[in-house]
Amino acid sequence: MKKGLNASTLKLIAIITMVIDHISWGFFDFYSWQGYMLHIIGRLTIPIM
Repeated sequence: MKKGLNASTLKLIAIITMVIDHISWGFFDFYSWQGYMLHIIGRLTIPIM
């Protein structure tokens, strides 16, 4: 059995992190610590894609 992440898992992670980033833009101020942390999580989409 192979270890690691397959394409479907990576796509799911990318979708979840992108949704978190979009939620942070809609509901949190960018300069608050919550907004900043959610944007960092959301930026994980870039290297995955």
